[in-house]
Amino acid sequence: MKSLKGTLCALLAFWALSASAQDWREMMHDENPNFAAIQASFYAEFGDSVGPKGSGWKQFKRWEYYWESRLDENGNIPDATERYQIFQAYEALQTAQGKYAAGTGNWTELGPVSLPNNGTGQPNGMGRISCIAFHPTDANTLYAGAASGGFWISTNNGATWSKSVTGLTRLGVSSIVVHPTTPNIIYIGTGDRDGGDAPGYGVWRSTDGGATWASYNSGMGNRTVYEILMDPTNSNRLIAATNNGRIYRSLDGGATWTYSSGLTNAKDIAFKPGDPNTIYAAGTQFSYSTDGGVTFTLNAGIPSQSRYAIGVTAANANYVYLIGGSNSTGLTGIHRSTNSGVTFTTQATTPNLLGYGTTGGTGSQAWYDLVMVADPADANTVYIGGINNWKSTDGGVNWSIISHWTGSGGIPAVHADQHVLEFSPLNGALYNGHDGGIHITADGGTTWTEISSGLAIAQVYKIGVSQSAEGTVINGYQDNGTAIYYDGTWSTEIGGDGMECIVDPTDANYMYGALYYGDIRRSTNNGANFSQISGPVTESGAWVTPYILDPNDPNNMYAGYANVWRSTDVKAGTPTWTQISSFSGSNTVRTMAMAPSNSDVLYVGRANSSERFLKTTNASAGTPTWTNLTGNLPVNSQLKAIAIDFTDENHLFISIGNDIYESTDGGLNWTNYSGSLPNISLNTIVIDSNSPTNAMYVGHDVGVYYRDNTMADWSLYSTGLPNVEITELEIYQNPSECRSKLYASSYGQGLWVSDLKDPGNVAPAACFEASSETVCGANTVQFTDLSDFTPTTWTWSISPGTHTYVGGTSASSQNPQVTFSAPGTYSVQLTATNANGSDVESKASYITVVASTAASSFNEDFESVATCGTSNDCGVTVCSLTPSLWKNLTNGTDDQIDFRVDENGTPSANTGPSVDFDPGTATGNYAYTEASACFGNTAILEATCILLDVDYSFDMGYHMFGGNMGTLTVELFDGINWNTLTTISGDQGSTWQTVSLDLSAWTGTSVTMQIRGVTGNGFESDIAIDDIAFNPTSGLPVELVEFNAENVEDRHVALDWTTVTEQNADHYVVQRAQDLNLWEDVTEVEAVGNTTETTKYEALDLHPYPGLSYYRLKAVDTDGSFEHSNVRSVNLGNAVIAKVFPNPVMDGTLIVSMEAIEDANIRIVSAVGQRLIVNSNTLSVSEKAFEVGHLGSGVYFVEIEQDGMDIQRIRFVVR
Repeated sequence: MKSLKGTLCALLAFWALSASAQDWREMMHDENPNFAAIQASFYAEFGDSVGPKGSGWKQFKRWEYYWESRLDENGNIPDATERYQIFQAYEALQTAQGKYAAGTGNWTELGPVSLPNNGTGQPNGMGRISCIAFHPTDANTLYAGAASGGFWISTNNGATWSKSVTGLTRLGVSSIVVHPTTPNIIYIGTGDRDGGDAPGYGVWRSTDGGATWASYNSGMGNRTVYEILMDPTNSNRLIAATNNGRIYRSLDGGATWTYSSGLTNAKDIAFKPGDPNTIYAAGTQFSYSTDGGVTFTLNAGIPSQSRYAIGVTAANANYVYLIGGSNSTGLTGIHRSTNSGVTFTTQATTPNLLGYGTTGGTGSQAWYDLVMVADPADANTVYIGGINNWKSTDGGVNWSIISHWTGSGGIPAVHADQHVLEFSPLNGALYNGHDGGIHITADGGTTWTEISSGLAIAQVYKIGVSQSAEGTVINGYQDNGTAIYYDGTWSTEIGGDGMECIVDPTDANYMYGALYYGDIRRSTNNGANFSQISGPVTESGAWVTPYILDPNDPNNMYAGYANVWRSTDVKAGTPTWTQISSFSGSNTVRTMAMAPSNSDVLYVGRANSSERFLKTTNASAGTPTWTNLTGNLPVNSQLKAIAIDFTDENHLFISIGNDIYESTDGGLNWTNYSGSLPNISLNTIVIDSNSPTNAMYVGHDVGVYYRDNTMADWSLYSTGLPNVEITELEIYQNPSECRSKLYASSYGQGLWVSDLKDPGNVAPAACFEASSETVCGANTVQFTDLSDFTPTTWTWSISPGTHTYVGGTSASSQNPQVTFSAPGTYSVQLTATNANGSDVESKASYITVVASTAASSFNEDFESVATCGTSNDCGVTVCSLTPSLWKNLTNGTDDQIDFRVDENGTPSANTGPSVDFDPGTATGNYAYTEASACFGNTAILEATCILLDVDYSFDMGYHMFGGNMGTLTVELFDGINWNTLTTISGDQGSTWQTVSLDLSAWTGTSVTMQIRGVTGNGFESDIAIDDIAFNPTSGLPVELVEFNAENVEDRHVALDWTTVTEQNADHYVVQRAQDLNLWEDVTEVEAVGNTTETTKYEALDLHPYPGLSYYRLKAVDTDGSFEHSNVRSVNLGNAVIAKVFPNPVMDGTLIVSMEAIEDANIRIVSAVGQRLIVNSNTLSVSEKAFEVGHLGSGVYFVEIEQDGMDIQRIRFVVR
């Protein structure tokens, strides 16, 4: 690539003259965007200052960061298809040359796939959603498009998601249309409408439900498609708005396209309901067409604004709503037309619905997040989304906020920056897509349910891989903060935009994350809390500011702002910083690297044509000297990555543009090392420090590639990896030289991991692990071979010899199973061999075999355990729980905090119990997690070697009260696998609840159990447990021959059972559950007692759960012993007669909204069935308000009765 600096300077000067007449927000979406012109327009508005919140400054800076190193020779942004076509050609050549041999990577997605635990105090998320669509006949099938994460499908209303593989690179989807009668035909509009994060490929079509895709953009080309419409009366007629200011029409199902007269960048288009020849278009102005989009008429009465969005409603087809927004001042007006867009009336201009505040405030980023929808069933109900969501029920005159980006003031918390509001035509719910994912509301915005989990669409800037805690990776995300991966679990710990990340290689308690411009944060407790440490730095850095730790002394940190700054006490309470360079100009540092073999050698890449590449050989000096190596560069363009040989400070590699260069003399001379790598942006380089063949990996805008000193060229190393942009590569080096891993961050599909490349000509690196290092009695241990470099034979040696190979395995098996016949410690050795040699790994005293303890010894009410922990010191308090056999895990391993022991109430209001479970006294003890200043953190209580000699149930009281409540999980380890027995999430009310779990599947074995509590995203999430008990359930002399459960008219469940013998039987309890874990008692039936005759029993559940539920019978003996029957399932359908809101009730008023039903009564009852409020024959109205604040905090039920029969029961919480 030629030098761009001179060209850019000239262009910036030229464009600055006309910047005031051109808006960079629109220019970013031009058909042929020019980077210098867009930059000039932006800096004409903001200068070098940080723009105010909501101004779009942040969105521009991330756009600038991405494109500044990817420009063509003329400073233009390359065509989207060029990258795609280049990679396709490269892939075809690799295949033709037979280079897809074994060992081309085995990539696994780490995600996040599920929504991370949240420790930030504000909503976290998965990534940005740009569009949502619905299946025409199946209410559970949804489609979603991500800004750069592709196309996604859910078949269960968002409970789970699957991604569609298109093969396109950095795929953004901004619009989706599903054929109304042939739903396997789906159209997507590609590109990123709102942020410009992904290029446009025009319209693409699938005819198999999203499994495969083909380009349908003839006549349109590679445009960003803002929105597609399909004529509801003619599926071959499509309308599409694109980024070149044109609206395209197709009359042949998208095979060919023609365009209308030019418009001003219409981002939102809509049909008039019932009249597809009338089309509305809004961008910076409003236009309409009455001839099917052939021509458009500009409505001169609507003034030009930064952006408009449209709302139409089938409830009144002549209504058209518009919201106008200014990028600087916010809301410019809510307008309504009652004559199909010909004239408009301004309904409101205040408050500023586009600001951050709960009452509006100032500011706006209308160009980025502006969306509107009118209720299809109520022409006067309108919703808008900007940073938050708002609602009007009087035609847009008055507005109420219905979600807020932090949940301030008790308003429901929904992630910031709204991009989609769509009503489902089948279930009537409103679906909301935003920068974090998707929420649903079924009650007009009173309550929201998040369905983002499963959307693996994270846009990762940078990662930091721990070298001391295997499987720990810290990740910086666009829009969704900084999250930590702890070998299987995720937790978001810093909000905002996450940037560069580091984990101290010697101590994983020290982690570093950053926000934009070099706002560096540090954790000293394994990520539980972060605080700023870069305050003394007086300069501002780049959007993604680079900083590094000295590879030989993690007390030293170097950060690149306009200059290089150094801290020699970065682990101190308040680190100090010193500026150690005096570079010219204000251009910032973009990349840095320090030689592992010599901490005095530091290389720096800057965004400055005269000082682009610099080096010091005395970085630790008081005033280091710098050598300008810019003139030695092979190309005078911006560096994106620097990697230095681990043994030679003068041997390094750099990435510029699409190429990688090598220097062996400290940067004086360079050789192009690119070989046949595809000519697309090369973003990251990593060298394997333990490789016997000097292996290295590079990450491009598509794919990961490998090369070592035995190869003349690069090979693709991307098996299992999607065609996604790789932003950073890092290697975890296992100390045993095996089981090392290569991690890759992607911009659009999160974090991935692969084994390192097997060069094929080296001996194995032996490595193994056991399923458990502490073995209970005669339990089986599974040994797993984890050796690198493909061993072909294995030899195991275990001493002493009191062990047996089981399960058909032997000492020569790759993964043997072993039992031990005597307590004690055992040493294990593995010899792994292949044709190139052998390697041995030995682990002395590796296995400890201990005798098991009777289950009853683990019953725990915490009364004999001393209280522990009173302050809000997240992760600091350590509780031994002596003399209990239940123990807290060591903080910083699998968890971050301890279960504490308390009495008389936890420290925080509105969460935690005030009494213990049994007998319910203020002086009784219980264990709990303290959530204050400790959001999204995990506490694990463990008991080992529990002997289940008979059938047991595991019973426990739990208390989960609070508006930010997290989750409680009970798990069991059987010696081989961990089994999740139950997970309880969310606010469960202010009273103690019980859980009973059947352990009969593990009878006759010894197990380990864990109770895992995860705090929520605020202090109202203290989780308490008490009265842990293992209760025998087997051996009752009752012979049950039949147990049935039957649906009665979708209202009740009839139950019957038959016994043929009974001895000392006391009574039967009918129990029900929705998840096979949390059982509650329905009714109790007295037993005959002692009989050898056939006895039939019946019971009726008047308050069954809607949908699928489960029933079982609990037979109780006269001495209190009991056993359970087999489980029966019943499905009462999905009919919902009534809904309640808000839930939980915060202000004392409960609204019951329901269908009109004659002669029906409403009752409000307590959790134990006590009737508290009875309201008869009041259901002629659709909503009824009840004052329930006087009832006190707790769980209650609304019961709907008709004709003497209960037809629905709804649980709600009062706080």
